[in-house]
Amino acid sequence: GTGVTIERDAKRYLLTNLHVVDPFNAADVTYGDRTFEALPVIGVDALTDIAVLGPLIGDDLPTPIPLGTVPDDVRGSRAYLVGYPGEPGGTNDRKPADLEATVSEGIVSRLRTLEEFGLHFLQTDATIAGGQSGGAMFGRNGDILGISGLSFADKFGLALSIDTVKESIERIMNGKGSPYANVPLKAGSGGAETGTAKMTDAPDAKVLILPRSDGDRTVTVTIADPKEVSVLIESLVSGDTLAQSSNADAIQAALDARSTTSAESSFADVIGAFDPMPPAVATVSDEISKRETAPGVFTVPVGQGDGVRVVLGRPLAQGQVKVDWSSTEPLVAVGQARPEQALDIGKIFEQVFSPYDDASDLLVDLTAGQEVELYARSPIGDLGLIVFGPGADPADPEAYFGGTVSGVVNLEDTDDGLYGVNARRRYKVKDTGKYRVRMYSNDSLTEIGRFSIVDCATPDACKDSGVVGELSASKPTPPGAGR
Repeated sequence: GTGVTIERDAKRYLLTNLHVVDPFNAADVTYGDRTFEALPVIGVDALTDIAVLGPLIGDDLPTPIPLGTVPDDVRGSRAYLVGYPGEPGGTNDRKPADLEATVSEGIVSRLRTLEEFGLHFLQTDATIAGGQSGGAMFGRNGDILGISGLSFADKFGLALSIDTVKESIERIMNGKGSPYANVPLKAGSGGAETGTAKMTDAPDAKVLILPRSDGDRTVTVTIADPKEVSVLIESLVSGDTLAQSSNADAIQAALDARSTTSAESSFADVIGAFDPMPPAVATVSDEISKRETAPGVFTVPVGQGDGVRVVLGRPLAQGQVKVDWSSTEPLVAVGQARPEQALDIGKIFEQVFSPYDDASDLLVDLTAGQEVELYARSPIGDLGLIVFGPGADPADPEAYFGGTVSGVVNLEDTDDGLYGVNARRRYKVKDTGKYRVRMYSNDSLTEIGRFSIVDCATPDACKDSGVVGELSASKPTPPGAGR
């Protein structure tokens, strides 16, 4: 990622995109041949995808860039994106002084506004690439027009207007930013060698983090009662799989046998929204498979400057389960119990999702004959909904396969929102009762999500799309019937 040096109260800070540092409490920042290691994250704003790090401490600090305003006549003017796109093969083997910023030129082709969230973007045809996130869009006079980090239709770059960015900085610096996971970047910042992971239902997964350290290590992770527990251990730096439970194929086969969609549909594909869900990898290298030295025991080498992410799942679970674990190195458990609360029709629920808390349950009372519109949206995120009718069991794995189980409705992208990935549909209620609406994020990022359900009997309350489905109670399985 890329950052911009700013000044506030005679101190210098780094401004960047939240998704560049998410979910860690610090990041390494390189200026030329100089590196500030583990620069702390001061705060974040999930609404605008902005983070502030610092303060920078020392002599001869980088010069801050003044933050101006967007001129009224900006459309059609020249724009320059400056940042550090990723190099082929990565940058780990390159000296910091050899890394050069890339400059791409274009014009400000359009202004985009998300009125509900109060966000303003400048669209440009200047090339944007991975690693550019958090960099600046400069105007013809060298003024900062915005902070880049998004693309649109795979052809255009989007920069958050500097006027919106300044509002975000004020919230962060005044302690009014968003809740944040703050996962320790370096070892020695807490953690435990034993613990219990609690999972509420089949798609729930729990994550343990081994922060990075300055030396090579070998960590052994042990899972009690490993028969139905899926384990995935990944590198924090590269994301490569370091170890995978040998029962992955058997678990996947059992899930495929339950699937009401297709024998080829994997559990991870059908409910990919619930990330991090341990994927069932069909082929595992000999080296990786040997790292499960005994059932539920994984011994993994961890290189200097790296850490690991241990993902625990129990996708065959019927109801809430607990998994006891232990480790030879302290692990940090991330993620909380899934929130659950009642919501009245016509009210708006807002949630800040994190990479490890990516779903919320809303309980709504509905009456037969009502026509209602369900609407989940995010400024730049991808949200979805699962609706469980009265009697439907959210702990039943079969409830997540394609929405074909009675009393369960899945709702995904409906061409609404900036990227067309919001979920918005109108339904008729067949059965009176309490419905559970699960809003989830597909992105594994810290982001804002909003949900509302409105009665379409109210004039102009619903989008004019007509009824597209039915919400009903679940039909319980007869006694003795097979699954």
